[in-house]
Amino acid sequence: MKVKNIFERFAYKSTDTDDERFSKNLIIIISVSCCFFGLIWGGLYYLFLGYGLTMFLPWLFVLFIGVTIPVAHFKRNHFILVNAQLTGITWISALVQWSLGSINDSGFVVLWSFLGPIGALLFTNKKQAVFWMIQFLFIVVLTVLVQPKLSNDSSHVTDVFRDTFYVMNICTTSLIVFGTSLYFVRDILRKKNMNFLLLKSTEAKNRELVDSIKYAQRIQNAIMPTEKQLNELIPNGFVFYQPKDIVAGDFYWLNQKDNSTYIAACDCTGHGVPGALVSVVCNTALNRSIKEFKLNTPGEILDKTRELVLTEFEKSEDEVSDGMDIALIKINGNHLSFSGANNPLWIVRNNNQILEDIKGCKQSIGLTNNPTPFITHEVDLNSGDCVYVFTDGYSDQFGGPKGKKFKTKAFKNLLQSIHYLPSKEQKVIIESTIKQWKGKLEQVDDICIIGLKINEPVNIPN
Repeated sequence: MKVKNIFERFAYKSTDTDDERFSKNLIIIISVSCCFFGLIWGGLYYLFLGYGLTMFLPWLFVLFIGVTIPVAHFKRNHFILVNAQLTGITWISALVQWSLGSINDSGFVVLWSFLGPIGALLFTNKKQAVFWMIQFLFIVVLTVLVQPKLSNDSSHVTDVFRDTFYVMNICTTSLIVFGTSLYFVRDILRKKNMNFLLLKSTEAKNRELVDSIKYAQRIQNAIMPTEKQLNELIPNGFVFYQPKDIVAGDFYWLNQKDNSTYIAACDCTGHGVPGALVSVVCNTALNRSIKEFKLNTPGEILDKTRELVLTEFEKSEDEVSDGMDIALIKINGNHLSFSGANNPLWIVRNNNQILEDIKGCKQSIGLTNNPTPFITHEVDLNSGDCVYVFTDGYSDQFGGPKGKKFKTKAFKNLLQSIHYLPSKEQKVIIESTIKQWKGKLEQVDDICIIGLKINEPVNIPN
């Protein structure tokens, strides 16, 4: 087995993160390297100084770390080795220094103690690093001012010894610091490269996803009336449609049959892609109700639409509770028929500016407890009256000076204040009002508003 593989198996746990594996690899490499230098230093001390405390201390360090490595490995806790390494390198180096006496006689061996706070900075935290730095400074101050002397080994010190160990101590500790830094830099560059590749991959996937959603937008737009069809079917009306995302759960639906025009503002469960998928099912059900099943009354159309939607969702093995809220009107001349699922019809009369609020049934197009047939309301209209059907996205939008909802009351007041204007001008005001209200806040839901003026306005308020 290669040495690299042995190091990589040190204190290995299957739950290790990349950072934990890096830390374990680094501490075992540093510890083994320090043990190697400890053996050399002990041998050289024996050659220069003979048998004594100074020779014994580096080998004591090797023994101490050598015993700790298997303990840390089998306990799968590399911090046992970290603490042993910090203690050994800091204090055994200090004992070697004090065994020889002055810094000059030792060849600046106390420099090895500085690896303690550096190691603490690498493997522990700032608080621990400060703690070990204080110990190192204490050792340096004590060495310079007191010059403890634990043995007479300094009597054998020669100029050759001093010069040799000055070079060895400075160069070796510098190499360890440099090697550790290089190891860290290499890991940082590796992570940076991995992050760059991951970012590129994510960007590519995001582009593919956005392209797919934009294509879905084209499909969703294809099932809704075009601008030309809107102008033909409701020349005195407008549609303000503002999805929250690229695709939407809200959609507008128009159809014409037997001199009657059918108009609906629809709000499917959710928004974005999930809402758009539900909208396709509901749009298809509406079309089938009129074209395939030849239904004419809004209430009957919604009953059949609910039946068709539930039939589609029942094909799933999981229970699908998604559905649609809708306000559906049928206009033939100046007569209007309305049926709604949770959503209302608003009419602003031209002669008195009173807003009539006709509620829809309290049930949705979809899975409902105790479903009942949808009620059709019949209403006669006059010239200049304005009819509005919509979803809840406009009144639910947060904004304003206090970041609150626009609310239904403010929406009613807005429509009452602009109903006398041509429909296209109404749309401009509705759009600018919600834009100003929203400000820099995020749009919370899809918005769909359909307004229709019966003929042209005849009474303009003062």
